[in-house]
Amino acid sequence: MTPTESILNFPYAYGLILAAAIGAITAATIYHFLRKTRAKVAQLVSERDTKEKLIEEMRKLEKFRRDFISNLTHEIRTPLTGILGAVELLSDEEPLNDSDRIAMLKVLKNESIRLDKLAQDILALARIEHTTDEAKRAFAICDISDVIKNVFTLMKPKTAAAGIGLILLKNESVKTACDAHLIEEAILNLIENAIRYSNSLTIELSLESVGGRAKITVSDKGVGIDKKHLPRLFERFYRVDKARSREQGGTGLGLAIVKHIAQLHEGEVSVTSNLGEGCTFTIFI
Repeated sequence: MTPTESILNFPYAYGLILAAAIGAITAATIYHFLRKTRAKVAQLVSERDTKEKLIEEMRKLEKFRRDFISNLTHEIRTPLTGILGAVELLSDEEPLNDSDRIAMLKVLKNESIRLDKLAQDILALARIEHTTDEAKRAFAICDISDVIKNVFTLMKPKTAAAGIGLILLKNESVKTACDAHLIEEAILNLIENAIRYSNSLTIELSLESVGGRAKITVSDKGVGIDKKHLPRLFERFYRVDKARSREQGGTGLGLAIVKHIAQLHEGEVSVTSNLGEGCTFTIFI
C-alpha cells in the first residue's frame, strides 16, 4: 500500500485523528491542571505571607503597647514621686518653716502641671490618631498665613520673657483644607521646644508656598542635635537629653503630636540639624 493509499484509508486516518485529539485533550488537561496548581500554590504562598505579615504586625503592636505602657508608667511616676514627697513633708507632725512650706507647695504645683500636661498630650495624640476619613473630608479651607499670624501673636510675649527674639521671616498666603487648630498646635509645639532646649537667642518662623503646598519652618541657631538622634526624634517619649527634658517639664510627646498632625493632613515633618548650628523643623502639608 502506497503512502497515498494509507492516508486515504479511513480507519488509519481516523486513528491518527483520534490519537491527535487525545493528545491535544491530554495536553490541555495537563496545562489546565498546572495552571490550577500554580494558582493554588500562589494562593497558599500569598496566604502564608499574609499570615506572616499579620503575625509580624501583631508582634509590632504588642511591642508598641508594652513600650508605651512602660514609658507612660515611668513618666507618671516621676511627677508622682515629687508630689508624694511634698505631701509627706507638708503633713509631717513637725511643721515646716515658711520658706520650706512655700518650696513644697511650689513642687506640688509644678508636678501637678506636668501631670496635667502629660494627660493633655496623651488625649491629643489619641484624638489625632483616631480622626476618621469622614472628619478629614470635613476640613474647611483655611489660609495657613492666618494661623502663622496667630501663632506669632501668641508666642511673641513668651519668647520675649525668655529673652529670645521671635522673627517672622516670610508669611505667604497658602490656602488648603485643614484643621487650623491642629496646625496651630503643631507650630506651637515646635516653637516651645526651641524655647526649652535650643539655647538660641532667636527663633525664626516662616511660611511659603512650594508646589501648591504649605511649607512651614521653625529654625533656631542653638546647640543643635547630634545626627544619631534624628531618626528617632519623632517617636513617643524619645528624648535627646532626658534629665533636661524632665527638668523643663517636657512630656516627650510634643514632636510625636507634630508628626501625627502632619500625617493627618497627608503631609510630613522633617528635621535638619548640626551640633552647635541649631535646628530647622519643616512641616509640609
